[in-house]
Amino acid sequence: MRTFIIKQMLPMREGVSQETGKEWKSKDVVLEADDNVVYPDIIVASLKGDNVDKFRFREGDKANMLLSFFARENGGRWYNNIIIRDWEQSCN
Repeated sequence: MRTFIIKQMLPMREGVSQETGKEWKSKDVVLEADDNVVYPDIIVASLKGDNVDKFRFREGDKANMLLSFFARENGGRWYNNIIIRDWEQSCN
């Protein structure tokens, strides 16, 4: 796990999958690495499904997070996806 500061919570998105007909929801979170460096890593990571409701942090909070990284291809272009898999309150 790595420690991040929650910089911004973006609005929740939700809808219904055209493929399966199941409801889905997602929320993006802007995270800044708490590495005490001049130019910290800033990323946007996503919460999916039930994790949207379980995530109780606010902007400015610190949290230790486990992230999953993967890429997907669409129309010859590649896109990164970062998913927040697990988290815990930071002691710092």
